[in-house]
Amino acid sequence: MENIHILTLDNRKKATITAVSEVLSFSDKEVKLKLNDTSVMLITGNALKIGGFDNKSGNALILGEITLIKYKPKEESVLKKVFK
Repeated sequence: MENIHILTLDNRKKATITAVSEVLSFSDKEVKLKLNDTSVMLITGNALKIGGFDNKSGNALILGEITLIKYKPKEESVLKKVFK
């Protein structure tokens, strides 16, 4: 089954993201989210805040001046890399 997420960006001030499994790190300049498909979403900007995160539903709300949203692909485990 495919893991689908939805990203809604309102006026570069409010991002609503679904299918978030974990908040990996956050500061007022950068928020790093792990998505259910194990990829990572990186949000950068100014005065960023986590307006809400519901672990059960997987919904996250990021507020502030959003300047960049970037996806990082799934990373292979170290063991898989070693035994290739």
